[in-house]
Amino acid sequence: MVSEAKRKANAKSDKKNSKVITIKFSKNKDKEILDYLDNLDNKAGYIKKLIEDDLKSKEVIKKRNPQKNTRNT
Repeated sequence: MVSEAKRKANAKSDKKNSKVITIKFSKNKDKEILDYLDNLDNKAGYIKKLIEDDLKSKEVIKKRNPQKNTRNT
């Protein structure tokens, strides 16, 4: 069990360093999406990766692991 002091420290850190975003889905219109998400182990990681890949494709952020050109020209 976590001590009260640790719980308060975690809450303070979360408030300072985290942001919660809620997404509302329709059980009828978004059934396929919900079924897919229900089968993922890491929903947040999956969604973050989709957004990060989209930003990279739009060159909003630099690619973290750019492939080096190994050909000699």
